[in-house]
Amino acid sequence: MLTQELPYTLPELYRGPNEWYVHYSYLNPETLKFERFKESWGLNKKKNLAIREKIAQEIIDVITNALKSGFNPIEGIKKPVNPETEIANLQSTSALTHIQGIVNDWAKTESKSANTTYRTMLSRFRKYLNHSNQTYIQIDEVTVDVAESFRDYLMQIKKNGPKTVNTSISHIGLFWDELKKRKLTKENPFRLVKYVTDKDYKGIEIDLDSEEYDFIPLTTEEFEKVLTHFASFKRHYLRFFGMIYWEFMRPVEITRLRVKDIDLKGGLVRISKPDAKNKSAAFIQILAPMATLLHEMELHKYPPDYFLFTGKRLLPGSKQKDPEEARFSWNRVVKEGLGIDKKPYALKHTGNIAYIINNKGNVDREWMQRQNRHKTRAQTDKYIERLNIYTIDETQYNFTQLPTLLESNKKAG
Repeated sequence: MLTQELPYTLPELYRGPNEWYVHYSYLNPETLKFERFKESWGLNKKKNLAIREKIAQEIIDVITNALKSGFNPIEGIKKPVNPETEIANLQSTSALTHIQGIVNDWAKTESKSANTTYRTMLSRFRKYLNHSNQTYIQIDEVTVDVAESFRDYLMQIKKNGPKTVNTSISHIGLFWDELKKRKLTKENPFRLVKYVTDKDYKGIEIDLDSEEYDFIPLTTEEFEKVLTHFASFKRHYLRFFGMIYWEFMRPVEITRLRVKDIDLKGGLVRISKPDAKNKSAAFIQILAPMATLLHEMELHKYPPDYFLFTGKRLLPGSKQKDPEEARFSWNRVVKEGLGIDKKPYALKHTGNIAYIINNKGNVDREWMQRQNRHKTRAQTDKYIERLNIYTIDETQYNFTQLPTLLESNKKAG
C-alpha cells in the first residue's frame, strides 16, 4: 500500500494461472514515476501450494525489510540477498529462537508438567507471530503494541477465555524476564499488558469447549425436568434449546441460522462459514426429535432469508435475535423457575453424553467430530476424555448377575 512518506509500495503476492511472483513499485527520482519490480526466486518450482505460499511470504518479508533498511532497486543500493540466506540470519537472532533456547535450558531442571506448559506457551506465541507475519521478529521489536496484539489475537481469533489469555501473557512474560536476566533486552512489554476480565469480552465469542471451562452437564433428572417443562409449557423454547442438545450448536450460531439453512428433506442443517464457531462451513445431521420440532414450524411459509428464531415466540423473522436474550430466558425459566443452576451450553455436553450412553460399544467418533464440528479427531478424543464417561455393552461381558449371586449366598448360608 502506498503512503505519502515512502517512495515505494509494500510487496504483494500475485497468484497467476501460469506463475506466481512478488511485486512492488519504487519511485524513480528522475521521472517521478513509480517503476514496477517483481521477484520469484524459484517460487514457481514448488508444486505444493502450501509450501509456495510459505516461501512467497518469506520473499515478502525479505523485500519489506530491505526496503525499510534503505534498499533502492533503481540504484541498486543495499540489494536484498536470496531469502534463504536472509531468513537464516533473521532466524538465528529472532525472539522465537532465543525463547526456544530458554525453554530448552529450563527443560534440564524443571518438572515434566512445567516443561509441557512452557512448550505450549511457546507454541501459542509462535502461532501468533506466524499469523501476524512476524515470524522472524527480533527481541527489541517486541513492544507493548505487539504484546497487546498477542492478547487480542488470543481473545478475538483463537476465542480463548480470560483464564487462557491471562495465563499466556503471564508465561510469555516469564520468558522476557529471563531475556532481561541474560541482558538481551531492557524491557518486558508483557508486564505492561492489562489482564482481561469477562467485561472485556462484550461482542467476542468464546470457545466454550476450551479446557478452562468446566463440562458440567445436566443430570438425568434435571434434563427430564427441563424437557417436560419445555414440552408442556414452552414448546418454542424446546425448539431453540433443542438445537443445542441434539445438534450440538452454540446459542450464538443458532441465532444466526436462517430458514434456508434448514434442509428437512435432506436431514441437514447448513452452517455457513461466517456463522460457524471455527469459521468453517459445515453440514450437520438433523436428528429425528429435532426434525419433528422443525416440521412443526412450517418453515415453507416463510421467506428463505428470514432468521429461524426471532422474537419472544422464537418464530422466523427479519430481525436476528440477540443471544443474550436466549440466555436471559433460560435463566428465568430454568435457573429461577425450575431451580436448576446450569448454563444453556450444558445441554451440548448432556447430548453428547446421552449419545455415548445410548450407543455402548458403537460410538461413532467421526460422527461426533463432525456433529460437534471439531477440527481434528484428536480434539474429539480430548472432548470425550473431558466428559469423563465410558460405558460398555454388558451383554458382551460375563459378569455375575445379582439373582445368581443371591442364590449362591443362600445355599452357602
